[in-house]
Amino acid sequence: MRVVARAGCEVQVSGIDLDTKQVVATFPTPELRAESFEAIRNRGYTVVPRTA
Repeated sequence: MRVVARAGCEVQVSGIDLDTKQVVATFPTPELRAESFEAIRNRGYTVVPRTA
């Protein structure tokens, strides 16, 4: 598991599939999740949220 820290928040990345470009991560707050998804979209990627 990889942890990405930003501004006191930690995003836990539990899986990365380079073939499908799928990343599985856990966000500590809904606000950080929304901000992260927006940044991903701004880079031209598609976000497909999954529910547990």
